[in-house]
Amino acid sequence: MLSIANPSSSPEADKTPQFSAMLWLLVVLLAIAVYRAFIVQSTGMNLYLDEAYYLDWSRHLAFGYYSKPPFVAWSIAALTSVCGEGELCVKLSAFLWYGVAAVFVALLAIRQFGREHGTLSGIALYTLPAVGFLSMTVSTDAPLVAFWAIGLWLFVSALDEQPGAWVGLGIAMGLGMLSKYTMVLFPISMFLYLLLSEHRGWLRMSGPWLALAVMALVLTPNLWWNLQHGFPSITHTAEMTEWTGDRDRFGDLLEFLGGQLGIFGPLAFLVLLVMCFSPTVWRDSRQRMLLLFTLPLLTMYLGQAWLGGANVNWALAAYVSATPLLVVFLRERGRMGTSLLIAALVLNGLLNVVPYHFRTLAPVVGVELTRRVDPWSRILGWREMGEQVQALRADRLEAALLGDDRLVLSEMTYYGRTPRTEWSDVAAWNPDGGVASQFELMNDISASEATSFLYVGRTPLDALAPAFEVAEQIGTARHQVVVDRTLEVFVYYLQGFRGYDAVAHLPPSDAMPGRTGAEAPRP
Repeated sequence: MLSIANPSSSPEADKTPQFSAMLWLLVVLLAIAVYRAFIVQSTGMNLYLDEAYYLDWSRHLAFGYYSKPPFVAWSIAALTSVCGEGELCVKLSAFLWYGVAAVFVALLAIRQFGREHGTLSGIALYTLPAVGFLSMTVSTDAPLVAFWAIGLWLFVSALDEQPGAWVGLGIAMGLGMLSKYTMVLFPISMFLYLLLSEHRGWLRMSGPWLALAVMALVLTPNLWWNLQHGFPSITHTAEMTEWTGDRDRFGDLLEFLGGQLGIFGPLAFLVLLVMCFSPTVWRDSRQRMLLLFTLPLLTMYLGQAWLGGANVNWALAAYVSATPLLVVFLRERGRMGTSLLIAALVLNGLLNVVPYHFRTLAPVVGVELTRRVDPWSRILGWREMGEQVQALRADRLEAALLGDDRLVLSEMTYYGRTPRTEWSDVAAWNPDGGVASQFELMNDISASEATSFLYVGRTPLDALAPAFEVAEQIGTARHQVVVDRTLEVFVYYLQGFRGYDAVAHLPPSDAMPGRTGAEAPRP
């Protein structure tokens, strides 16, 4: 078969310089990771909603969870078993997986274009604005991006007929699917490239199909878990991408496109648009491969943004292949291209650093911190809320945590307890019987063995009291994060659950107009 790799940069040639390039890359990645760890520690950054949610999953390991595949919980569990459940240790999962992605993007670029392209590509990926921001919060994007990068490297290795590469690719695709179902676009891009390249002969051979079969095998436990629980992960994913008619389609599309300027970087994304129409990119098999692993994912989410709205980070994996393509495309264009690449990397670096120090810089330049301006306002405040809840439960440590809001339950399972006072149980208040979170799927109060509960949330006491023998409000936890964002929850002590039958079915607190989770109405 034809080789996709650059013969002048094959693994057998020039090994010492390649090792040196990777060593420098690792030093740079480690320095950036240490800096990000310092930011987490020095700013007292809280666990975000999803981080606390996934951390709770990691305490109950399974092959699946309500809204996501299981790998993010497995990853957190592995790290916290070694270094504990401090905020930094939980967030290390993101640091690690984005670093792995950067290493394999570098290896891919070295294999195809040479060692200098590799080092730059790895650094460029680790300093993408989205990676810089998302490194501070654990999400399913981090392992997805890592396995997408590993998969690309293995795909190139498989085309070069490296032993075991197709099996390894199947494992990487399977683990990517266990991270985020977006990975389903990877084999689609793979077969599209094979069909449109000189490597189409592989379609008649067993390798690609073996990789697909291994991917399915790795995914099987998660599919079995979904079958046993009514396919909640897949249903939730479908609901997230539901097409709706009553939307500002142009506005949603422009918002998604504009968001990509912040995901990949303003200059980098504009160059990517140019590369999409560049004949030289489409003529070069190596560059065409990278583009074909970028465009399907971007195209799908552009369509989703038009038809039903899409979060700007959903297409993040597309930039795994776009990053080395950007580096090689600009470096091949001489001094002007190299200058543009340097400008893009410097701008992305600034977009990494400024958000980290925004709360310090804003008052200096006269910017008032508000919920729309402050990028960290949705993350802060829960430690203070947890301390107030801890004080209220001081003489009620036997009570189980009860709530009807995923946000509040997630944060309180972490900040509402201390190492000496773990919750005896966690229960979900769900009189309507619908399932909208892992808590409601697995922790309904009707299945709890606890006899007393500490409710934390925003549902009025009158709505819960009929279901309990004893029901009293023992306090309110309240904390102002910024001038127009205040967290507030009621705290009730409840005993003797009687069942839902006597309860009027009111909408959950997070569905009340004008409120988001535990956030108090704006003044």
